[in-house]
Amino acid sequence: MTDRNSQFGGGLLSAAELKKREVFFKKADSSFNNSVQAVPKTIDAPAPLFDRFIESFRVEKGALLLLDQDTTSLVHVASCGYDVTTIRRLRFPLHDYDLERPQVYRTSQLTQFRPYFSIREFSMLDRILLIPGRVKAALFALILITEGDDYLFTVPPSFPSHFLKGIEDSSFFFSDGEEHIHSHEEANDIVTALTEKHESVSVALIECSQLLEFLKERNENADPFALLHRGVTFTRGQLTESFPDSQVMELAEAHILVLMPSIAQQRLGTVIHQATIALRSRFGPLREVPPLPFSTAQLPDDGLSVRELFPEIDQK
Repeated sequence: MTDRNSQFGGGLLSAAELKKREVFFKKADSSFNNSVQAVPKTIDAPAPLFDRFIESFRVEKGALLLLDQDTTSLVHVASCGYDVTTIRRLRFPLHDYDLERPQVYRTSQLTQFRPYFSIREFSMLDRILLIPGRVKAALFALILITEGDDYLFTVPPSFPSHFLKGIEDSSFFFSDGEEHIHSHEEANDIVTALTEKHESVSVALIECSQLLEFLKERNENADPFALLHRGVTFTRGQLTESFPDSQVMELAEAHILVLMPSIAQQRLGTVIHQATIALRSRFGPLREVPPLPFSTAQLPDDGLSVRELFPEIDQK
């Protein structure tokens, strides 16, 4: 009995070797799962998770690459065994390695990886294992292994779950579009506080649903909600620099709510128009990025709430 999908070098695994492989992964998986419980689920968790992975699975040289959503590249986050030059070069264009399953590269296939390693490191390569991590069908992480236990390079179908599920379950990198969204009540509380402080408040609602669809189409391997959130963060920074008491909030249905001490209606329209142009320019040429419709108002306006001012917001 042999496994034609599982090889050491070019040879097929015998029944005895398959049994040994099963034992190796079972023990490594158990060791990793036990140790990973001690890693706090924070944005900093991937590096210590990878440390436990390389220890449990006997990796001698490897790296963890994660998606940089601003550049849609997979960039170095943690590694073991590589020189400084290699660490600096480990930045993979996402479109080149949108893998569906683990893949081993050998001999002549290694040439494509030359740009990512130092001359010394590349000269020692005889195989590379890439293990993709996917969330919501999108590639967001890559484990790269070049030296380690031979069983690692037999690529059992279940192997991705051994490490990447720990990251996926924690949802470190792919939002569901909810965690940054403020409720209608939160928006009204901020309106009330600003109105009490400044007596009157200028309000604008920017509608971003077309932009969100554009981001989904143009960035198949990146989370559009996270991209939009970064854009909102950028807009917030711009507006608070000019209007220190302003607030920029993400609301449901891809809306951005802007609140600031009252300014003239015409000036408010100009300020928001410029802000939408700056936001669109982050995602491509203006002729390609859809426009961002917006509406404005002044508060207090007969005591109207945010929901009454902007009934198009489908708040939860």
